[in-house]
Amino acid sequence: MANGDVTWGDNVIYADFGGRGDARGGTRGARGKKGAAQRRKARGKVVRPRTEIARRVYDAVADRAEEGRRSRGEAYFRDGNVLGFRMVDGQIVGEVRGSQIEPFTVVIKLPYRDAGVADGLLRWLADTTGAAGDLEKGILPGKQLDQLLLAGDEAPSCRCSCPDATLVCKHAVAVAASAARAIDAEPLNALELRGLGVLEARHKLAGLVAEAAARATGRDGDGAGRGPVRRPTGPRTEDPVLEIVEQDFWGTDLPAIEIPTPETMVVLRDTDPTLLHAALRSTTVLSVETLRAVADLEDCWDHLTSPPSFDDVDLDDGPERRRGEDDDGMVAASFDDDAE
Repeated sequence: MANGDVTWGDNVIYADFGGRGDARGGTRGARGKKGAAQRRKARGKVVRPRTEIARRVYDAVADRAEEGRRSRGEAYFRDGNVLGFRMVDGQIVGEVRGSQIEPFTVVIKLPYRDAGVADGLLRWLADTTGAAGDLEKGILPGKQLDQLLLAGDEAPSCRCSCPDATLVCKHAVAVAASAARAIDAEPLNALELRGLGVLEARHKLAGLVAEAAARATGRDGDGAGRGPVRRPTGPRTEDPVLEIVEQDFWGTDLPAIEIPTPETMVVLRDTDPTLLHAALRSTTVLSVETLRAVADLEDCWDHLTSPPSFDDVDLDDGPERRRGEDDDGMVAASFDDDAE
Protein backbone atom coordinates (compact mmCIF):
# COMPACT_ATOMS: atom_id res chain seq x y z
CA MET A 1 0.00 0.00 0.00
CA ALA A 2 2.63 2.46 -1.08
CA ASN A 3 2.22 5.86 -2.67
CA GLY A 4 -1.38 6.18 -1.56
CA ASP A 5 -2.42 2.86 -3.04
CA VAL A 6 -5.49 1.75 -1.09
CA THR A 7 -5.98 -1.53 -2.93
CA TRP A 8 -5.04 -4.96 -1.78
CA GLY A 9 -4.48 -7.22 -4.71
CA ASP A 10 -6.77 -6.46 -7.59
CA ASN A 11 -10.26 -6.34 -6.17
CA VAL A 12 -10.25 -5.22 -2.53
CA ILE A 13 -10.54 -1.56 -1.62
CA TYR A 14 -10.13 -0.34 1.94
CA ALA A 15 -12.05 2.86 2.49
CA ASP A 16 -13.56 4.62 5.49
CA PHE A 17 -17.21 5.19 4.82
CA GLY A 18 -17.79 6.65 8.26
CA GLY A 19 -18.77 5.16 11.55
CA ARG A 20 -21.94 3.24 12.08
CA GLY A 21 -24.98 5.51 12.21
CA ASP A 22 -28.68 5.25 12.88
CA ALA A 23 -31.96 6.49 11.44
CA ARG A 24 -31.52 9.98 12.85
CA GLY A 25 -28.34 10.61 10.87
CA GLY A 26 -24.80 11.16 12.02
CA THR A 27 -22.38 8.72 13.54
CA ARG A 28 -22.65 7.28 16.97
CA GLY A 29 -19.32 8.71 17.95
CA ALA A 30 -20.31 12.23 16.93
CA ARG A 31 -23.60 12.01 18.73
CA GLY A 32 -22.32 10.14 21.76
CA LYS A 33 -20.92 13.03 23.77
CA LYS A 34 -23.86 15.29 22.97
CA GLY A 35 -26.46 12.71 23.93
CA ALA A 36 -24.65 11.41 27.00
CA ALA A 37 -25.32 14.54 29.03
CA GLN A 38 -28.97 14.50 28.05
CA ARG A 39 -29.31 10.84 28.96
CA ARG A 40 -27.67 11.40 32.33
CA LYS A 41 -30.02 14.28 32.99
CA ALA A 42 -33.09 12.24 32.04
CA ARG A 43 -31.94 9.06 33.80
CA GLY A 44 -34.09 8.30 36.81
CA LYS A 45 -37.06 10.31 35.56
CA VAL A 46 -40.21 8.21 35.33
CA VAL A 47 -43.12 9.17 33.13
CA ARG A 48 -46.04 9.76 35.45
CA PRO A 49 -49.23 11.26 33.97
CA ARG A 50 -50.87 14.02 35.97
CA THR A 51 -54.55 13.07 35.75
CA GLU A 52 -56.35 9.86 36.70
CA ILE A 53 -57.71 9.37 33.18
CA ALA A 54 -54.27 9.61 31.60
CA ARG A 55 -52.77 7.30 34.22
CA ARG A 56 -55.41 4.66 33.51
CA VAL A 57 -54.39 4.60 29.83
CA TYR A 58 -50.64 4.73 30.39
CA ASP A 59 -50.42 2.27 33.28
CA ALA A 60 -52.51 -0.28 31.39
CA VAL A 61 -49.74 -0.42 28.78
CA ALA A 62 -46.55 0.39 30.68
CA ASP A 63 -47.22 -1.91 33.65
CA ARG A 64 -47.27 -4.91 31.28
CA ALA A 65 -43.86 -4.05 29.81
CA GLU A 66 -40.57 -5.45 31.05
CA GLU A 67 -38.67 -2.92 33.15
CA GLY A 68 -35.92 -2.33 30.62
CA ARG A 69 -38.34 -1.88 27.74
CA ARG A 70 -40.43 0.49 29.83
CA SER A 71 -37.40 2.64 30.61
CA ARG A 72 -36.31 2.75 26.97
CA GLY A 73 -39.86 3.53 25.87
CA GLU A 74 -40.06 6.45 28.28
CA ALA A 75 -36.71 7.66 26.97
CA TYR A 76 -38.06 7.46 23.42
CA PHE A 77 -41.01 9.58 24.52
CA ARG A 78 -38.82 12.20 26.19
CA ASP A 79 -36.45 12.35 23.21
CA GLY A 80 -39.29 13.04 20.79
CA ASN A 81 -39.10 9.76 18.89
CA VAL A 82 -42.89 9.56 18.62
CA LEU A 83 -43.53 11.09 15.21
CA GLY A 84 -47.30 11.21 15.63
CA PHE A 85 -50.34 9.37 16.89
CA ARG A 86 -54.14 9.45 16.82
CA MET A 87 -56.88 8.06 19.05
CA VAL A 88 -59.86 6.61 17.19
CA ASP A 89 -62.32 3.70 17.46
CA GLY A 90 -60.89 2.32 20.69
CA GLN A 91 -57.33 2.37 19.37
CA ILE A 92 -54.19 4.45 19.73
CA VAL A 93 -52.21 4.33 16.49
CA GLY A 94 -48.77 5.93 16.37
CA GLU A 95 -45.42 5.94 14.60
CA VAL A 96 -42.12 5.82 16.45
CA ARG A 97 -38.65 6.50 15.07
CA GLY A 98 -36.41 3.60 16.00
CA SER A 99 -33.17 1.96 14.92
CA GLN A 100 -34.28 1.49 11.31
CA ILE A 101 -34.84 3.95 8.49
CA GLU A 102 -38.62 3.50 8.39
CA PRO A 103 -40.54 4.31 11.58
CA PHE A 104 -42.33 1.56 13.45
CA THR A 105 -46.14 1.51 13.56
CA VAL A 106 -47.78 0.85 16.93
CA VAL A 107 -51.44 -0.07 17.50
CA ILE A 108 -52.78 -0.13 21.07
CA LYS A 109 -56.33 -1.50 21.15
CA LEU A 110 -58.51 -1.04 24.21
CA PRO A 111 -61.25 -3.51 25.18
CA TYR A 112 -64.49 -3.20 23.24
CA ARG A 113 -67.19 -0.86 24.46
CA ASP A 114 -70.67 -0.14 23.15
CA ALA A 115 -71.06 2.77 20.75
CA GLY A 116 -73.13 4.77 23.25
CA VAL A 117 -70.64 4.69 26.11
CA ALA A 118 -69.40 8.24 25.42
CA ASP A 119 -72.93 9.66 25.29
CA GLY A 120 -73.76 7.82 28.50
CA LEU A 121 -70.79 9.44 30.22
CA LEU A 122 -71.88 12.89 29.03
CA ARG A 123 -75.38 12.33 30.42
CA TRP A 124 -73.89 11.26 33.73
CA LEU A 125 -71.70 14.38 33.80
CA ALA A 126 -74.71 16.60 33.12
CA ASP A 127 -76.87 14.98 35.80
CA THR A 128 -74.16 14.84 38.48
CA THR A 129 -73.43 18.10 40.26
CA GLY A 130 -69.80 19.15 39.90
CA ALA A 131 -68.84 16.18 37.71
CA ALA A 132 -68.27 18.29 34.59
CA GLY A 133 -65.91 20.56 36.49
CA ASP A 134 -64.03 17.58 37.88
CA LEU A 135 -63.59 16.18 34.38
CA GLU A 136 -61.90 19.41 33.31
CA LYS A 137 -59.33 18.62 36.01
CA GLY A 138 -58.98 15.04 34.79
CA ILE A 139 -60.94 13.57 37.70
CA LEU A 140 -63.35 10.75 36.98
CA PRO A 141 -64.65 8.08 39.40
CA GLY A 142 -63.39 4.56 39.00
CA LYS A 143 -66.73 3.19 37.82
CA GLN A 144 -66.92 5.67 34.96
CA LEU A 145 -63.27 5.05 34.09
CA ASP A 146 -63.99 1.33 33.87
CA GLN A 147 -66.94 1.94 31.57
CA LEU A 148 -65.15 4.45 29.33
CA LEU A 149 -61.64 2.98 29.03
CA LEU A 150 -60.93 -0.36 30.67
CA ALA A 151 -61.42 -2.03 34.02
CA GLY A 152 -58.68 -3.23 36.33
CA ASP A 153 -58.98 -6.84 35.16
CA GLU A 154 -58.85 -5.86 31.47
CA ALA A 155 -55.75 -5.27 29.39
CA PRO A 156 -55.16 -3.61 26.01
CA SER A 157 -53.59 -5.49 23.14
CA CYS A 158 -50.40 -3.98 21.69
CA ARG A 159 -49.03 -4.61 18.21
CA CYS A 160 -45.90 -3.13 16.67
CA SER A 161 -44.10 -3.54 13.36
CA CYS A 162 -40.73 -3.80 15.11
CA PRO A 163 -38.95 -7.17 15.33
CA ASP A 164 -39.41 -7.35 19.11
CA ALA A 165 -42.01 -10.10 19.67
CA THR A 166 -42.63 -9.24 23.32
CA LEU A 167 -46.05 -8.50 24.76
CA VAL A 168 -45.41 -4.75 25.08
CA CYS A 169 -42.37 -3.25 23.37
CA LYS A 170 -40.66 0.06 24.06
CA HIS A 171 -42.37 1.69 21.07
CA ALA A 172 -45.81 0.90 22.53
CA VAL A 173 -44.75 2.46 25.83
CA ALA A 174 -43.65 5.62 24.01
CA VAL A 175 -46.97 5.92 22.14
CA ALA A 176 -48.95 5.34 25.35
CA ALA A 177 -46.96 8.09 27.06
CA SER A 178 -47.75 10.48 24.20
CA ALA A 179 -51.46 9.68 24.42
CA ALA A 180 -51.38 10.21 28.19
CA ARG A 181 -49.78 13.62 27.71
CA ALA A 182 -52.57 14.60 25.29
CA ILE A 183 -55.22 13.49 27.79
CA ASP A 184 -53.46 15.44 30.55
CA ALA A 185 -53.66 18.56 28.37
CA GLU A 186 -57.35 17.99 27.53
CA PRO A 187 -59.18 15.24 29.44
CA LEU A 188 -61.99 15.21 26.86
CA ASN A 189 -59.46 13.74 24.43
CA ALA A 190 -60.17 10.42 26.12
CA LEU A 191 -63.61 10.44 24.50
CA GLU A 192 -61.93 10.23 21.09
CA LEU A 193 -61.10 6.65 22.02
CA ARG A 194 -64.85 6.01 21.95
CA GLY A 195 -65.61 7.87 18.73
CA LEU A 196 -66.50 11.32 20.09
CA GLY A 197 -64.38 14.36 19.24
CA VAL A 198 -63.59 17.12 21.72
CA LEU A 199 -65.65 19.85 20.02
CA GLU A 200 -68.65 17.58 19.57
CA ALA A 201 -68.35 16.43 23.18
CA ARG A 202 -68.31 20.01 24.46
CA HIS A 203 -71.37 20.88 22.37
CA LYS A 204 -73.34 17.86 23.56
CA LEU A 205 -72.32 18.36 27.17
CA ALA A 206 -73.42 22.01 27.11
CA GLY A 207 -76.84 21.00 25.77
CA LEU A 208 -77.25 18.23 28.34
CA VAL A 209 -76.24 20.55 31.18
CA ALA A 210 -78.81 23.12 30.02
CA GLU A 211 -81.53 20.46 29.92
CA ALA A 212 -80.60 19.23 33.39
CA ALA A 213 -80.70 22.78 34.75
CA ALA A 214 -84.09 23.35 33.11
CA ARG A 215 -85.49 20.24 34.74
CA ALA A 216 -84.13 21.29 38.11
CA THR A 217 -85.61 24.82 37.94
CA GLY A 218 -88.92 23.80 36.37
CA ARG A 219 -88.32 25.60 33.07
CA ASP A 220 -88.41 24.51 29.46
CA GLY A 221 -85.31 24.21 27.34
CA ASP A 222 -85.86 27.76 25.94
CA GLY A 223 -85.99 29.28 29.43
CA ALA A 224 -89.75 29.81 29.56
CA GLY A 225 -91.39 28.92 32.81
CA ARG A 226 -93.76 26.02 32.91
CA GLY A 227 -97.16 26.42 34.55
CA PRO A 228 -98.47 23.89 37.04
CA VAL A 229 -99.90 20.78 35.51
CA ARG A 230 -103.53 20.34 36.60
CA ARG A 231 -104.76 16.78 36.89
CA PRO A 232 -108.32 15.78 37.69
CA THR A 233 -108.85 14.37 41.15
CA GLY A 234 -111.69 12.37 42.61
CA PRO A 235 -113.93 9.83 40.89
CA ARG A 236 -114.52 10.04 37.17
CA THR A 237 -117.91 11.38 36.16
CA GLU A 238 -117.94 9.76 32.73
CA ASP A 239 -117.32 6.10 32.08
CA PRO A 240 -115.87 5.05 28.73
CA VAL A 241 -118.41 3.68 26.26
CA LEU A 242 -117.50 0.89 23.89
CA GLU A 243 -118.52 1.57 20.33
CA ILE A 244 -118.95 -1.01 17.59
CA VAL A 245 -116.88 -0.21 14.53
CA GLU A 246 -118.67 -1.15 11.36
CA GLN A 247 -115.48 -1.25 9.24
CA ASP A 248 -113.27 -4.12 8.24
CA PHE A 249 -110.36 -4.45 10.67
CA TRP A 250 -107.91 -5.38 7.90
CA GLY A 251 -108.88 -2.47 5.70
CA THR A 252 -110.01 -4.49 2.70
CA ASP A 253 -112.84 -2.02 2.15
CA LEU A 254 -110.44 0.91 1.79
CA PRO A 255 -109.88 2.36 -1.69
CA ALA A 256 -106.95 0.86 -3.54
CA ILE A 257 -103.81 2.93 -3.83
CA GLU A 258 -102.10 3.12 -7.17
CA ILE A 259 -98.50 2.02 -6.72
CA PRO A 260 -96.14 3.97 -8.95
CA THR A 261 -93.87 2.05 -11.28
CA PRO A 262 -90.36 3.52 -11.14
CA GLU A 263 -88.31 3.70 -14.27
CA THR A 264 -85.51 1.23 -14.70
CA MET A 265 -82.18 2.85 -13.94
CA VAL A 266 -78.72 1.66 -14.80
CA VAL A 267 -76.76 3.00 -11.86
CA LEU A 268 -73.28 2.71 -13.35
CA ARG A 269 -74.41 4.40 -16.54
CA ASP A 270 -76.81 7.08 -15.31
CA THR A 271 -74.67 8.35 -12.44
CA ASP A 272 -71.43 10.32 -12.33
CA PRO A 273 -68.59 7.80 -12.79
CA THR A 274 -66.00 10.16 -11.32
CA LEU A 275 -67.60 9.81 -7.90
CA LEU A 276 -67.30 6.04 -8.06
CA HIS A 277 -63.66 6.26 -9.14
CA ALA A 278 -62.92 8.70 -6.32
CA ALA A 279 -64.49 6.37 -3.76
CA LEU A 280 -62.59 3.32 -5.01
CA ARG A 281 -59.31 5.20 -5.27
CA SER A 282 -59.07 5.32 -1.48
CA THR A 283 -59.08 1.51 -1.35
CA THR A 284 -56.57 0.87 -4.13
CA VAL A 285 -52.95 1.73 -4.83
CA LEU A 286 -52.67 1.71 -8.61
CA SER A 287 -55.06 3.29 -11.08
CA VAL A 288 -55.34 -0.01 -12.92
CA GLU A 289 -56.72 -1.57 -9.74
CA THR A 290 -59.40 1.12 -9.64
CA LEU A 291 -60.37 0.32 -13.22
CA ARG A 292 -60.54 -3.37 -12.39
CA ALA A 293 -62.76 -2.67 -9.40
CA VAL A 294 -65.14 -0.63 -11.56
CA ALA A 295 -65.23 -3.43 -14.12
CA ASP A 296 -66.01 -5.97 -11.40
CA LEU A 297 -68.88 -3.80 -10.15
CA GLU A 298 -70.24 -3.55 -13.68
CA ASP A 299 -70.17 -7.34 -13.96
CA CYS A 300 -71.94 -7.69 -10.61
CA TRP A 301 -74.60 -5.19 -11.69
CA ASP A 302 -75.21 -7.05 -14.93
CA HIS A 303 -75.55 -10.30 -13.01
CA LEU A 304 -78.02 -8.79 -10.54
CA THR A 305 -80.20 -7.14 -13.17
CA SER A 306 -80.18 -10.11 -15.55
CA PRO A 307 -79.35 -13.24 -13.53
CA PRO A 308 -79.12 -16.57 -15.35
CA SER A 309 -82.23 -18.74 -15.23
CA PHE A 310 -82.69 -22.49 -15.43
CA ASP A 311 -85.31 -21.85 -18.09
CA ASP A 312 -82.52 -20.69 -20.42
CA VAL A 313 -80.76 -24.06 -20.28
CA ASP A 314 -81.34 -26.27 -23.29
CA LEU A 315 -81.20 -29.84 -22.05
CA ASP A 316 -81.14 -31.19 -25.61
CA ASP A 317 -77.73 -29.70 -26.38
CA GLY A 318 -76.04 -32.82 -25.06
CA PRO A 319 -72.46 -33.07 -23.78
CA GLU A 320 -71.13 -30.67 -26.40
CA ARG A 321 -72.46 -27.65 -24.47
CA ARG A 322 -69.63 -26.18 -22.38
CA ARG A 323 -70.05 -25.63 -18.67
CA GLY A 324 -71.04 -22.05 -17.92
CA GLU A 325 -71.92 -21.24 -21.54
CA ASP A 326 -74.86 -18.84 -22.07
CA ASP A 327 -77.21 -18.66 -25.03
CA ASP A 328 -75.04 -16.07 -26.72
CA GLY A 329 -72.02 -18.36 -26.68
CA MET A 330 -70.17 -16.52 -23.87
CA VAL A 331 -68.56 -18.60 -21.16
CA ALA A 332 -68.87 -17.28 -17.60
CA ALA A 333 -65.66 -17.23 -15.58
CA SER A 334 -65.52 -19.38 -12.46
CA PHE A 335 -63.01 -19.81 -9.64
CA ASP A 336 -63.17 -23.53 -10.29
CA ASP A 337 -61.76 -23.05 -13.79
CA ASP A 338 -58.30 -22.24 -12.42
CA ALA A 339 -58.03 -25.61 -10.75
CA GLU A 340 -58.63 -27.54 -13.96
